Amino acid sequence: MSGSMMQLVVFRGIQGIGAGGLMTLVITIIADLVVPRERGRYQRMFSAAFAFSSIAGPLLGGFITDALSRRWIFYVNVPIGAPALALILFGLRRPHHKVPHSIDYAGIAYLTVGTVALLLVLTLGGIQFPWSSPFVIGLSAAAVVLTLLLMYTERRSPEPILSPHIHHNKVFVIATSTMDLTFMGLFDAAVFLPLFFQLVLGHASAREGLMMAPMTGGVVISSFLGGQLVVATGRYKIFPVVGLAAATSHFLRLCGLRLQGRVLRQSKYLSLSSARASAS
Repeated sequence: MSGSMMQLVVFRGIQGIGAGGLMTLVITIIADLVVPRERGRYQRMFSAAFAFSSIAGPLLGGFITDALSRRWIFYVNVPIGAPALALILFGLRRPHHKVPHSIDYAGIAYLTVGTVALLLVLTLGGIQFPWSSPFVIGLSAAAVVLTLLLMYTERRSPEPILSPHIHHNKVFVIATSTMDLTFMGLFDAAVFLPLFFQLVLGHASAREGLMMAPMTGGVVISSFLGGQLVVATGRYKIFPVVGLAAATSHFLRLCGLRLQGRVLRQSKYLSLSSARASAS
């Protein structure tokens, strides 16, 4: 119902406050209520839904925008979110015990503001503001200072949101780094491939969605299959190794196709230039 861009930004911020903790809370609840051997059975459903929505959601949003209006990309979430909210309210049975906790407000503030400052630097630097501008330099300095304050605070907080101790766990460090790189590749493909299909190849939103369907189907199928295999076999390391190897090889293949396309464009340009030179 926004009537201006500022209202849209403010309402999206309010929506983000509610949505920001959903992914974290889902994993936390699974870890709290389900034994380790059975967690893969539940996490596969979450992973499949998250991956499917991350890829199909923006594509469906483009189709809805073309067919109806931009407002319906928000309204369509209401009939999806309302049943989900009802399931949480009436279907989730929490354990009947209460443990007092200390909320790390300072760590939350430092992490949030520092991350926003870094994102603004990476988004606006070199585009709207030169890298050497006072604005970019000031934001960069703020991100560094806030990161140092975060590290100082987390070492003294009774319940830090980013505990320094877990960073000494080799499994945690490797798994987190792997997830970071994996989602970088996933979201790069989910964001830039549709733009390439639409802006470079000139396909409509519906055709663009069909071209992304193999990636969407692959993510959903592998999430379900991987979770089932983890539960059945009790092994988990082999699956990310095989999956990342397949993803890396196919990203290299995409890079090769891009280089081939660039060579073809250059060849066509040279041929056209030669033809024009001969004609003149």
